[in-house]
Amino acid sequence: CNRKLFLWGTDSNKLAVRYASKRQRDAMYAVAPPTKLPFPDGSFSVVFSAFAPSPWEEFCRVLKPGGCVIVARAGNRHLHQLRSELIEASNVPGAEEPKQFSAGLAERYARMCTEESYGEEMARQLLAMTAWGEEEAKEALIERRFGGGRSSSDGPMLTATVDMIMSTHRVWLGTGGEPI
Repeated sequence: CNRKLFLWGTDSNKLAVRYASKRQRDAMYAVAPPTKLPFPDGSFSVVFSAFAPSPWEEFCRVLKPGGCVIVARAGNRHLHQLRSELIEASNVPGAEEPKQFSAGLAERYARMCTEESYGEEMARQLLAMTAWGEEEAKEALIERRFGGGRSSSDGPMLTATVDMIMSTHRVWLGTGGEPI
């Protein structure tokens, strides 16, 4: 098979695009919101959306007929320990549990729930991506868990539940079609 695989990544955050381009050098990247993808109609066979908004109309627009959308969403236990601690420390009014994702008619569902441990640097990166809590609360959590100094790989760890729901959706009509 002489078909060349084209891999594109988009994010509305310039820093995320910069990091991704350093990690996956064979891919192309663009800074763009998911609601306005910079691609022609019917460009892709697969669209993968991870922990991001899923604008179906836009995904359908860029998919070829028979294309597939793969969505990764947070389950209701995803990072629940960190979320509770950050919301409580930030004293944010109106903070609530995340809504459980309902994907409608999906071809397949898979759920993965594990306990993961992170060293200080990875914990900092994880907290930087979360929407919960103020920066001061995030820094205070790092201070409590790691004691202020940079930890080594065998030092203290931050443990959190990773709860993901994956679903696949086929778009039979292609450009402008509806996911079924």
